[in-house]
Amino acid sequence: MKTLFDRDEGRTGPAFDGPEYQAHYDNKRLTSQLDRVRNLMLDGAWRTLPEIHAKTGDPAASISAQLRHLRKMRFGSYLVDRRARGSREHGLFEYRIRVAEVTEGYSKPPSVAERLKSAEAEVARLQDENDLLKAQIEVLRDAT
Repeated sequence: MKTLFDRDEGRTGPAFDGPEYQAHYDNKRLTSQLDRVRNLMLDGAWRTLPEIHAKTGDPAASISAQLRHLRKMRFGSYLVDRRARGSREHGLFEYRIRVAEVTEGYSKPPSVAERLKSAEAEVARLQDENDLLKAQIEVLRDAT
């Protein structure tokens, strides 16, 4: 299968970034993770993070990060869909990726409705993460 670098030979500079990113330590590992997640998810099937983990062996947090990367132009501008599996109260989500429509060599930007849905999903994800962090803080406070 093609890798991220096979698709993007002309890229200059690091594909990944961030305050803790060090290319000589992280680039090969992150690129391999991204390629495993991308190659698995290109079939368009809905999968939860644990299901993706079972197929790739990558940690759920890394899979989540790679799904976010796939939305970015430098990683292919994929459409990453997210929806609750089962009851929303259980907090289990599943994901799929879709290839954005290509017109004249450029990815067609997502529609306003798709961008709104994606933004709402990201807000829900951040709220869930915030709730989890608050719960962890409470546990630590109770332990002291």
